[in-house]
Amino acid sequence: MKKLKRKYAFLSLALLICGVLFLWVPFLFYTSVKLGKIFVIGGIIMILSALVLKYILLKCPNCGFAGLVPQLSGNETYYCPKCGKKIKWE
Repeated sequence: MKKLKRKYAFLSLALLICGVLFLWVPFLFYTSVKLGKIFVIGGIIMILSALVLKYILLKCPNCGFAGLVPQLSGNETYYCPKCGKKIKWE
């Protein structure tokens, strides 16, 4: 059975968090309109890339279900919500 890599889970979550923070920068701090647009576009790109990364690289190795929750800690047992088999993380 293929093991899922935790680095992809970490990268997906890190991109998602950075994207959300980038979306909030223009609203929290006074910035020019041009700089605000750059932050918003950058945030949207980061969020979309996090979702693409999650749905392409974090699939169940048994059934191919792409809705797995990224797991960062190594001491939890996680099962696929669709097929019910155990997910092994690297």
